[in-house]
Amino acid sequence: MTKHEGVLRRLVSGSLIATTCLVAGCHQTALIPNPDPTLRKSRSSFRADAAGRTYPADARKAKGLVARAQIGYHLKWVEVANLSEEDWTNVEVWIDGQYVAFVPSIPARTLKRIEFQSIYDKDGKMLPTESQTYAVSKLEVLIDGTLYDVTVRPAD
Repeated sequence: MTKHEGVLRRLVSGSLIATTCLVAGCHQTALIPNPDPTLRKSRSSFRADAAGRTYPADARKAKGLVARAQIGYHLKWVEVANLSEEDWTNVEVWIDGQYVAFVPSIPARTLKRIEFQSIYDKDGKMLPTESQTYAVSKLEVLIDGTLYDVTVRPAD
């Protein structure tokens, strides 16, 4: 594929996504329903859950978690991959030490998609959706009282 074909392909893909978002109203609901039923709650449920959580600054910090994450700014979701051999339960996904989403489980060797509309801060503000004005710089997961840094990169 030539450089120009690659650019054209990205432009066409982006245009299709943007058109679909305008027609479907991406800002209101997720374009693609979350495959995990535990992550298909209302915004108010996610907002209330986040309001009851505090960043675990005093938690034990550890390295070596076999995981990765990517931020899909255009599709407005975070993907967290558990690349380890162990299931994770009662996971708090923290973005920049401010925004949080609770994920009941991330089984071994699976990827979880968390829509931006599921990620809030303690004051009820949703994770900003515009990559031009806000870029995620840090993603951490709290598992069994231990806080782990997860390598994060943009998906787009």
